[in-house]
Amino acid sequence: MRPRCPTRVVSPLSLVLKQQGPTTNDQRPATKVPKAFVVLKEKATPDQLMVYVADRVAPYKKLRRVEVTDQIPRSPSGKILRRVLVEREHAR
Repeated sequence: MRPRCPTRVVSPLSLVLKQQGPTTNDQRPATKVPKAFVVLKEKATPDQLMVYVADRVAPYKKLRRVEVTDQIPRSPSGKILRRVLVEREHAR
């Protein structure tokens, strides 16, 4: 049986992290941003829609972008084809 070491061993990684200090989300680029694809029934601007949603949701769910489109792609069963929307976004 090995004797217990009276001193605490600190790994070099933990020392580096302590010297770095805290990081915030603002320092890292966002990978996903809330975006809405909207088909309008009445006349409205994207800014009006973003304000409307911002009043009703948590801060991290607020819309950052709004795209007005003529039609939302749907499958034959009526489900929204998110894959098509993502492909359309990546094509830009």
